[in-house]
Amino acid sequence: MIQRQSLLTFILLTAFTCGIYSIIWIYSMTTELNRLAEEAGAPPELIANPTTEVLLCIFTCGLYSYIWMYRHGIKMKMIGNEKDIPINEEGSAYVLFLLLGAVTGGIFTLYAYHLFIKNFNTLADSYNSGNHYNQY
Repeated sequence: MIQRQSLLTFILLTAFTCGIYSIIWIYSMTTELNRLAEEAGAPPELIANPTTEVLLCIFTCGLYSYIWMYRHGIKMKMIGNEKDIPINEEGSAYVLFLLLGAVTGGIFTLYAYHLFIKNFNTLADSYNSGNHYNQY
């Protein structure tokens, strides 16, 4: 079972832990998206190492999170296409809103995370219901 995500929980825990929760979130989201991608038959190059992803985010002072969001947005779109699950946004949409958020005080950043979590929850719901996935 894949646990649904909540934007409010993400925001509150990230603020309360001074950003530490976002690192944990990136690790867990990478792990869960890898699991969904493997079930969908994704090629091995789309499977990311969660530890490497977190370290890259830390050592680039968060700049890699833009690339992370882009890559995993593409992965979610690919999974949706493979399993006939409607995912409207791709990685570029998330990055666009992240960049707009950087110049508008963060409002569009919240929207980028909202879209990302909404699409992830769509995939998680489908996986958990077994409608589009063969569960063993």
